[in-house]
Amino acid sequence: MTSQEGAQLDAGPPKMEFIPTIYLRSNDREVVGIQGTPLTLKEGSCGKEDTKEKKLTASYVAKEWKENGLGGIIYLLDSKCQKKALEALQYHKGHIIIGGSVDCKNARTFIDSGASHVIVDSYIFSDGQIMLERLLALEKVVGKEHLAVNLSCVRRLHKGRSKFFAWPDRRQEITSFELTEEGIKLIAHHCSRIFCMNFTPNGKEPSSIDTELLIEMSSSPVPVVYGGGIHSSSAIELMEELGAGVLDFTLTDSLDMFGGPFEFSKLAAEHGRFTPTTRISDRPNICTLCRMF
Repeated sequence: MTSQEGAQLDAGPPKMEFIPTIYLRSNDREVVGIQGTPLTLKEGSCGKEDTKEKKLTASYVAKEWKENGLGGIIYLLDSKCQKKALEALQYHKGHIIIGGSVDCKNARTFIDSGASHVIVDSYIFSDGQIMLERLLALEKVVGKEHLAVNLSCVRRLHKGRSKFFAWPDRRQEITSFELTEEGIKLIAHHCSRIFCMNFTPNGKEPSSIDTELLIEMSSSPVPVVYGGGIHSSSAIELMEELGAGVLDFTLTDSLDMFGGPFEFSKLAAEHGRFTPTTRISDRPNICTLCRMF
């Protein structure tokens, strides 16, 4: 064993990354939280004396991420937000992930404009069923290294057992795609990241993290950005313990820059990393999805 290999072993699992998320909608108050509530920048946040702005924009937030050594996620709540997202990318190229309203027609535009990844959600589902051919088509358009899949989910009873089912768009029905180790690995074979928000059956954020879901998602061979139920530093510590070097975490409304309890600058210092490096472990040599097409 070389000294470099030994140092890598001593380093342990990769550091869990903090990847903040904002949501965009196409009206005057463009930046909103996870439940659609308009976000305003708290005066004096981010270490600045004067942070009053007439309107909080995606571009402003992107600059904050860059200054604090963070990547970030911009999620479009409708297709009319695309121009605002493209503008924000210019301030932090290569370090922002774009999600929402992503399909084969616009995915390449986001990547060519500086997005590190695009997140596909409802586009690969129809009538509650996964459309595998669309996932494969998107992989061809942007490349696996630039593709992330939204496997946000909800826990529900099925045949007397409590299981997790993908629910990437709360405006649509819950899908029949179950989040099992096998299912997660099949999806991961065609992307380099997974985005997973945990929701209650009424579409709200849960009161705490779900350890069973964390363990299930930690089986992923690609990094998972997890959110939902993270309300304390102890929850982040538990995620790091259970995440097996796979889980990263995201927050929005709960950051102090928006009036929440989590200190943005502290999270950036402890869990910041510009490049969303893909930490891919051994993948299955043969993918069941590929055999089907």
